[in-house]
Amino acid sequence: MRPEARFSHARRLGRCREAFRAAVAGVTLAALAPEVGAQSYNYYLTGSGADASASTQGGVLLAGGGSDVDAAMARFNDWAGGGDVLVLRASGSDGYNDYLFDEVGGAQPDSVETIVFRNSSASSNAFVLNKIANAEAIFLAGGNQANYFDDWLGTPVQTLLNAHAAAGKPIGGTSAGLAVLGSSAFAAYNGSVTSSQMLQNPYNFDATLEHGFLDVPYLGGAITDSHFVERDRQGRMLGFLARSMADLGLGSFRGVGVEEATAITIEPNGLGQVRGGNDAEAWLLQATEPASQIAPGQTLTLDNVQAIRVSRGGYFDFDAWAPVSGYSEQGWSAAGGGWSAGPPIVLGPPTDFDGDGDVDANDALLMIAGLGDPAYDLDGDQDADFDDLLLMLSGPDGLGTMPGDFNLDGAVDLLDFDVLAVNFGGLASYLTGDATGDNAVDLLDFDMLAQNFGFSSPASVPEPGCLTLLAIPGLALLKRRRSGCGPRA
Repeated sequence: MRPEARFSHARRLGRCREAFRAAVAGVTLAALAPEVGAQSYNYYLTGSGADASASTQGGVLLAGGGSDVDAAMARFNDWAGGGDVLVLRASGSDGYNDYLFDEVGGAQPDSVETIVFRNSSASSNAFVLNKIANAEAIFLAGGNQANYFDDWLGTPVQTLLNAHAAAGKPIGGTSAGLAVLGSSAFAAYNGSVTSSQMLQNPYNFDATLEHGFLDVPYLGGAITDSHFVERDRQGRMLGFLARSMADLGLGSFRGVGVEEATAITIEPNGLGQVRGGNDAEAWLLQATEPASQIAPGQTLTLDNVQAIRVSRGGYFDFDAWAPVSGYSEQGWSAAGGGWSAGPPIVLGPPTDFDGDGDVDANDALLMIAGLGDPAYDLDGDQDADFDDLLLMLSGPDGLGTMPGDFNLDGAVDLLDFDVLAVNFGGLASYLTGDATGDNAVDLLDFDMLAQNFGFSSPASVPEPGCLTLLAIPGLALLKRRRSGCGPRA
C-alpha cells in the first residue's frame, strides 16, 4: 500500500477508534442525536413503529448483487419470525421496505425499517444504535463497502452487528453488503481492484483489505465477494486468499464467491442452498497452503486451491465445508500474473445426492430415506416432501421416469404392478406402492399406475402385453390382474 493510502486509512481508523472509546467511556450519545440526527442519516419505516418481540432463527443470507432472489429474501423473512427487519445502507433510500414487507413472501415482518448512513456521525446516534440493537433481522444493502468501513469500523455499530449475529439473529447482505460479511473483507478504500491487478501484484494500491470486522456464523476464516463470474473476479479472489493468509499468518483460508442474481441461504445448522434462476451459481474456495510467492511488486504464485461450484438448487454444508449436491469441483492456481482452473473433478445436478456425477436409483433411495431433511429439498420450500420426490422422479434434473416406477428401473410396468398389488392396503411408502404421497396404498395409486403404465426411459424396455388392461383404472385393474395378466409364479 502506498504511503498516502496508509495515512488516509490510519486517519480513518483513528477517528473511528476515538468514537468507540468515547462511547465506552460513557459519553451520553442521546444528547448528540438532536444535533446530528437530521444530517447524519435518513430513516424510513414501513409497518408498525412499535418494537416487536419475535422468535428468530440465526440464518445467513449471501446475495451476489444484481436482481434480488425472491425465494432467498422470503426465507430471510421466515428467519426474522415476524419481527422487525432493519436494512442498513450508505446510499439510496427505502427500496427494500415494501418489497420485504408485503411483496416477496415468507413471514410478514412487523416492520421493515431502513437507515441510510450519510456520514460517520450516525454511528454514534442513540436512535440509530437503538434500532440496530432491537432489530430481529439485519440486511446490508449494496453500494460502496468503503462507506461501511469508514462509518462503522471501530464504532458501536460494529459492536452491535457482531452482538446481533452472536445472538442467533438473521443477518445478510447483497453486493457491497455481502463483501463486508466475511471475517476478512475487501475494503475498497481506493476504489475497486481487478483480477489482473491482484495477480500482478497482490499488494497494489487498490488492494485494501480489512480483517476481523464482523464475526458472522460459518464465515470465520473466509472472505466473501459478489458479481463473481460476471465481473471476472476469480483471479482477485485468489489474491484475497493469499493476502489474508500472509497478513494473518495462517496456513489456509476460504472464499465465497456469489454470482449476480444468486443467493445462498445458510440455515442455522450450516446447510446452505444456492437459489436463483437457471444461471445461478456460487463458488466455495479453500486455499490449503500459503502462497509460494507473495510480495509487493511481484506476481502471485498460489497452488492447490479447491474450488467448488454449486449450481441452482444445490447444497453446501458450511459447517463441514463440504458440498452436498449439485456441484462440480476444480483445482485453481495462480502464477505469472494469471490464473488457471483444472478440469472438473465431479459434476452433477442438484439431484446427484451421492456426488458421483450421475443421477440414478441410488440418489432416489437416499432421498426417499431422507424425506423431511432439508438437504433433499428441490423446490426451495425448505421441506423435503413428496413434491420434491416427484421432481426427483420426473423433473428436469431427475431420473427421467414417472410416478409408479416403484422399483426405480426407469419403467412403469408389471413389476411395479406387482409391488402395488402385494402391498395394497398395507405399509405405505413410495417403494411399497404409494404413488400419490398420501401415506396409503389404495385405488388412487392403482389409478396413477394405470395412467403411467407402459412408460419407459430410453434405457429400459416396456412390457406391452397388458397396456390395454392398465387403461382400466382402480378396482377393475385389480380384478384383471387376478384373471392372469399379472406376474407369473
